[in-house]
Amino acid sequence: MSYFDILLNFIESSILLFLITSLVNRKDTNIFIPASIYLFCSTTLITAINQYQRFESYLFIFDLVLIVIYLKIISKDSIFKILALGTYSTLLIASIYSTLLITVSILTLGRFDYVELMLNNKIVLSILAESLFLLFSYLSIKFFNSFKDTLSNIEYIYLFILFISIRLIFVTFETLLASNLINDVNTILSIFSLVLFVLLTCTLFYRISIYRSNLLKSEFDKQLLNNQIALSKKIQNSQTELLSIRHDLKHILALMSRKDIDSINDPLLTSLVQKYTDQINDIFIPFETSNSILNNVLNIKYFEAFSRNIDIVCNINVSKKIHIGDDDLFLLLSNLLDNAITHIGKDKKIYVDINYTSALKIKISNSIDKEDIINQPSIQQSEYHGFGIQTIKNITNKYKGDCLFEVRNKMFNAIIII
Repeated sequence: MSYFDILLNFIESSILLFLITSLVNRKDTNIFIPASIYLFCSTTLITAINQYQRFESYLFIFDLVLIVIYLKIISKDSIFKILALGTYSTLLIASIYSTLLITVSILTLGRFDYVELMLNNKIVLSILAESLFLLFSYLSIKFFNSFKDTLSNIEYIYLFILFISIRLIFVTFETLLASNLINDVNTILSIFSLVLFVLLTCTLFYRISIYRSNLLKSEFDKQLLNNQIALSKKIQNSQTELLSIRHDLKHILALMSRKDIDSINDPLLTSLVQKYTDQINDIFIPFETSNSILNNVLNIKYFEAFSRNIDIVCNINVSKKIHIGDDDLFLLLSNLLDNAITHIGKDKKIYVDINYTSALKIKISNSIDKEDIINQPSIQQSEYHGFGIQTIKNITNKYKGDCLFEVRNKMFNAIIII
């Protein structure tokens, strides 16, 4: 084992580290130490396996175990997603190396001969293989990050099983090839079929992700329409109540203007004034900001809180157009207010601060009775599609933002900066 081989193993492990780290949603912690440990272990593992080649077929299993341990430390994602993405990473290495070596061998030697091929072209092939691995890693990151948050755990389980199956096919194929049990024609057909199978599989899941995104968009549009209809009815009812009070107030003013009545001490007038004061206080007055999505969500959630005797205090400073998508803004604010209303304390106070200048800053604070509410399982799910706080985190990660959940002075604070 030469220093050049160790250097190649280090480069391969570094590219793999870059790939798997970029595919997941990371925790808000420094990853330098776990990344360094993984890089050392991975390089050592590949070097050791190259020394004892009878275990080379099982390299991907050991590599996958290392990847899963590393990603569980740095990632917020589920174990199913980690398994699927980790298996894909090892599959990508195998497919690039096998395809490159077999293709070059057949084109230059007319047959597959690994020993002769590496004897004459080791440095060139190694540089080419690592370059292709880096290129396809970058393309994979762009591809998976475009839809990774739209797949469910069950779909990641399917992906994991599929990638494991393909990886085992590669192991079997490489073993047969090394034993000279496959001729050149079968080799070319097998490689072509495997590559086509992988491409079609990725395309299929990409189409599934597009379908799921469109489905979520349709659900958003439907929910938005229902909210607008409900809001219109509430505003109409408020207008009817205000017109009725306006009519009655005319009679009160006429009564107060009569000279034969002491308007200050008259019990009838005092009772009427108190009655209509209470009615006015009970009338829903809609919010009006420069952003229609904010208007929609705030008014619906305000009315919901109003009906539960929860007081919402809002401080809004936004422009007409916010840089995140309408559906994401709707989901983000809906889930934040859902959690605040669901877990309200005895004080029944919710404070909403939304400010948009160079970045969108949202702070939702609600009174609580238990300081450990942030750890309660119920807060992890919301009635809106069952996403809850995970949806809030996903949307924040999508726009490379930050989110913080904290409990301070019996107030639960959700702070989002995008």
